[in-house]
Amino acid sequence: MRTIQGADGTSLSGDQAARILDLAGIVLNRNTIPGDKSAFDPSGIRLGTPWITQRGFDEENSRQLADIIADVLLACAPHSVLSVHGKPQRRAKAGLRYIEHSPRTCAGAGQSAGLDFVPTEHGYPHFLLHRR
Repeated sequence: MRTIQGADGTSLSGDQAARILDLAGIVLNRNTIPGDKSAFDPSGIRLGTPWITQRGFDEENSRQLADIIADVLLACAPHSVLSVHGKPQRRAKAGLRYIEHSPRTCAGAGQSAGLDFVPTEHGYPHFLLHRR
């Protein structure tokens, strides 16, 4: 996520990316990568590829999912704000258009892959799937 930077040079963290993608209906983990100084501030994310392949995702569906993830993350605007203690803290604004559009696109990719369940309306994070 280090390559996604805001106007002030602040980079997106793995934790921020995971939380934003969760809002977009894509669940994954934050993950440390070589060069990270602390496990408390990871700069990577990890997608469970065994899980998506077990659900029928093939190479084309995986590329489609990667495109959705890239669209959401590239629409983010990371920035720093000063805390009450005067220390800079990372924040990120996410592109609402992409967050609202992504669950429907992911659902379409899942349906074309042949999901083995029928999504229902039952709350977070699936509530975005049924929003019009």
